Amino acid sequence: MWVTKMTSTDPGNHCDRVVRLLGELVAIPSVNVDPAQSDTRNPEAAMVAFLERRLADFGCQIERRTVRAGRQNLLARLPGVDRSKTLMLEAHTDTVGVEGMTIDPHEPRIQGTRMTGRGTCDTKGSLAAFVEAMHRVSESGQPPPWDVLFVGPMGEETGCEGASALAKEGLVADAALVGEATGCRPMIAHKGAVWWKLSTEGTTAHGSSPHLGISAIHRMARVLDAIESDLPARLGADCDPLLGSPTINCGMIRGGEKPNVVPGRCTIELDSRILPGIDPRQHVDDVVAQLRSCAGETAGPLQVEFLGAFAGFQIAPDHPFVARCLSQSASVLGEPVEPVGGAFFSDAGPLAAAGTPCVVFGPGDIAKAHSPDEYLELDQLLKCAKITEQIIRAVGS
Repeated sequence: MWVTKMTSTDPGNHCDRVVRLLGELVAIPSVNVDPAQSDTRNPEAAMVAFLERRLADFGCQIERRTVRAGRQNLLARLPGVDRSKTLMLEAHTDTVGVEGMTIDPHEPRIQGTRMTGRGTCDTKGSLAAFVEAMHRVSESGQPPPWDVLFVGPMGEETGCEGASALAKEGLVADAALVGEATGCRPMIAHKGAVWWKLSTEGTTAHGSSPHLGISAIHRMARVLDAIESDLPARLGADCDPLLGSPTINCGMIRGGEKPNVVPGRCTIELDSRILPGIDPRQHVDDVVAQLRSCAGETAGPLQVEFLGAFAGFQIAPDHPFVARCLSQSASVLGEPVEPVGGAFFSDAGPLAAAGTPCVVFGPGDIAKAHSPDEYLELDQLLKCAKITEQIIRAVGS
């Protein structure tokens, strides 16, 4: 066991520097609700300032890149022996909101062997572990084999905005660890996401004479039935050994004006999770064609609005960087480690698309991300810092 039960609930009293660092990060609110609100709040600003000071203290060369007014990506470079090679350690600086949480979101507490607070799992645990690993390498007096570039991007929770900006700017590394909760198991692929709207049209009429109108909500019911009953089997025809099949979720529905009016329009918002390499717009076209076929003429014409897409990623299982990550993870975890896949998207999508070989990796259980009682087991944090330190030292071998 890496962590003994602490009598104090204050992370500042913990014997491990990385645990104290995580507590400091959790205590800094960095809630990113939506782009419009976040632009006025600049949620990452305090996090960037804190991390900048910490990284500069042990010799990193600091750079800030503005994505939008008041919202910046942080880059910090620790020079290595081979300055032509770069290992990127990337973990986003924002978190989701705190509404409905059953714990104090920004009062980090140690409860037994875990720390509670917003961001402990997603993904300030990765931030703390990556910074600690760089700190250990720096204070050892032995430069890393390659340059180590810490990247703390803004806006991941609202669509990987900071990482996408860096990719468009041409930022590429020879390899990257992208921090997310993977239980300290290297993740070598995850799905992409497509967000889109689908609308049915009807004919309005007075609610007392529904036979004179056509209900857009009733038409949408047929579409929803097709999504639940018919689409899974069709989507299941495409299956990846690590990722499984594409999925589709209806997350929102709006329809009608008043109880006494036959609704003339109904709209749903959909979240499709697709396999890497699938064209998002082609996926939407294919799904709509299937829905038209399943729902038939009774659904009426279907109107589509494309909201956005977030890239999936994959790296070959036999890539040398994957082998290094698996080896170092196994040595610290003390057991054989196999690569995993994920259904969630991350900053690895745009970074990999720009040409950086990525492995998603970090402490924690993704099931606790965004949860009302978010926490991180501290043994995961300590193991992640050690594995990351060993990966930094192994990349040149």
